[in-house]
Amino acid sequence: MKSPKLINSIGRCFEILEAFTPEEPRLTLQDLTLKVGLPKTIVHRLLHTLMSWNYIGCDSQKKYSLGSKFVSLGMSVLASLDVREIALPFLEELSRVSQQNINLGILDRTEVMYICRVEKKSIIPMRLRIGSRLNCYQTSKGRAILAFLDEEQLSRVLGELTQDIAAAKVVGSKGEHLLKVLREVRRNGYAVDDEEWILGVRAIAAPVFNMQARVEGAVNMSVISAAISRTKLIREFGPLLLDTTRRISASLGYMPSDKGESGGILRPGTTVNRLIL
Repeated sequence: MKSPKLINSIGRCFEILEAFTPEEPRLTLQDLTLKVGLPKTIVHRLLHTLMSWNYIGCDSQKKYSLGSKFVSLGMSVLASLDVREIALPFLEELSRVSQQNINLGILDRTEVMYICRVEKKSIIPMRLRIGSRLNCYQTSKGRAILAFLDEEQLSRVLGELTQDIAAAKVVGSKGEHLLKVLREVRRNGYAVDDEEWILGVRAIAAPVFNMQARVEGAVNMSVISAAISRTKLIREFGPLLLDTTRRISASLGYMPSDKGESGGILRPGTTVNRLIL
């Protein structure tokens, strides 16, 4: 069966909406024209349409930003994420005990989106907030999620990553470099980003599973490298993190089927990833 024909104007509207980022929340008409690669007259017409529905706003300096309707939709999405509400008390406790920043993220195509954040310390290079997105292949949260996806899901993500020139340089032309990393993550039950994403910042992450034994997201702890070594991060904070993700997963209805796990590390009950194993 043929795929339904896409509506270009709707796709272009989404291109405009996605041009706004936490780093560039306000853009001029010229900025948007350059970002989406469309004629200025078309961009202006689409902006006018989006403004009439309150998806885009415009200030006195003729700079555009996401409007109130878009914000309310975003909050509705976050409100629907039960994992965020369930996880928050556990994240707050982990942050209190460790005195470190704790984050919860979910996978969205090839990016990890922050849906919950408990901040104890200001790490200057990392100006992150709820809704921030990072790549999935160099970050601890992303790797913790990817390692426990089923084969079909992981193949889809790898397919997108290998089509991206910058990503392919890191993951390998067929994803072979990333798969090697994910094997270790799956074996350990946690992922470590040792200044690979941001110089001066280390992070450790572990997956969270739902009642279907599928990975729901990942919790990570980010620390200043000069203050906490990789060894300390794994040996002292790793067990605290794993205990937190176990309890969140249990609250989501996850019941591990593997009774012989070494070290008590969570393993998904029904999800098997042959690409990694």
